[in-house]
This record gives sequence, structure tokens and C-alpha cells, in this order.
Amino acid sequence: MRAWMVVLAVAIGGPALAAQFPGWGDTGFTFYSKRDCCAEAIALAQEDSAARCVTSGGIPKPTSGTRRGSCQWEWTTDASYRQVYRCVSEAAVWCR
Repeated sequence: MRAWMVVLAVAIGGPALAAQFPGWGDTGFTFYSKRDCCAEAIALAQEDSAARCVTSGGIPKPTSGTRRGSCQWEWTTDASYRQVYRCVSEAAVWCR
């Protein structure tokens, strides 16, 4: 049904339907703060999502159209035995 609506909208020159493109972010083991690590992973995921939108020919909506991403983290120790975090996130930006 949705595909039919898109074809109809394109055929009559109507506005395209908005979509979300999932994006992913991975910081690697570079952060000593879990909070900063997750914030960066989410930002990377949002940038990736916006880039996928642009690649598809769309325009990403402002930050208000962003679904905040989830953050999964893990830690290890560096050479000085300090905890260092790696964070992975997924987020989606609305695309029109």
C-alpha cells in the first residue's frame, strides 16, 4: 500500500514521504569518560544517518527531528591501568 502511495505522489508531483535512515557510530577505545563516549557515539550515528539521507537525495531535518540513539559500551584498561571506553550507537534522523 505504501509503495502505491509513493508512486502516486511522484506521478502527480506531490510531496515525497518523509523517511528515517538509521546511522551507526563507533568511537573505538578512545574515551576515559563513559558519558563523553556515549555522547560522541550518538553524534557520530546522527551524522551517519544525515549523510545517508543526503546520499538518497533527501534533506535531513533539524535536530528536533532526531531520534536519540541508544548507547552500548564496553571498557578495557590502557597501559597505565586506567579504564578506557568504546561506545557504539544507533540513531535516526528524519529525512524529507
